[in-house]
Amino acid sequence: MIKMKKITKLLSLALGVLFASMFLTACGGNHELVGTWIWENDSNWIYTFNDDGTGVRGGGALNPISEFEWTIYETEDGDEELHIECPIAMFAVYSERWSYTVDDDVLILDSLQQGGQGLRYVRE
Repeated sequence: MIKMKKITKLLSLALGVLFASMFLTACGGNHELVGTWIWENDSNWIYTFNDDGTGVRGGGALNPISEFEWTIYETEDGDEELHIECPIAMFAVYSERWSYTVDDDVLILDSLQQGGQGLRYVRE
């Protein structure tokens, strides 16, 4: 019985370390999304992805700057998805899923929840 508890604790610890390393790898400072991106259609709208997995977006009078958390997930077929979580109320979070491509200084975001949103951003 005691051995089983030790094994369970060790497995829990190992899984915790694995998930933490996956998160840090996904949002590490070397990720190509880190930096500030300006929307081609409206230079007031920006995304800033920080290397710690946080960010801000928005801009202009109608779109105040809001904070978010971001993570990159690998899909079963090997593609990467950008997941963004935005707090919208005290205990509520709005979640978004995007496919993305970065080509030099151009970021293209395509919503996986609302098709046809190929949004182009230029690195600041």
